[in-house]
Amino acid sequence: GYMLNVEAGPDGRSAGTVSWGGLYNTYYWIDPVKRVTGLFMTQILPFADPRVLELAKEYMAELESGARPDRGRYLARHPDLAAAVGRCLDCS
Repeated sequence: GYMLNVEAGPDGRSAGTVSWGGLYNTYYWIDPVKRVTGLFMTQILPFADPRVLELAKEYMAELESGARPDRGRYLARHPDLAAAVGRCLDCS
């Protein structure tokens, strides 16, 4: 399943955005209005770990704004997450 935003969200996502969150703090979203997609994957429990949510929120906001996320800057704040987050914050 997935979540469908029927109205614009406070996080900047447009109405019509589809998103999903998985047990191991895996997230994706597709914003057809802004033509932006994002994928954020970890293997961290518990679901909605506050450290992961902080990283994911900043990562998603930068992608939405058109910026290229900086993996090193995120993980400098939470070096204990580096192995579990892996290379998910690399963008091409």
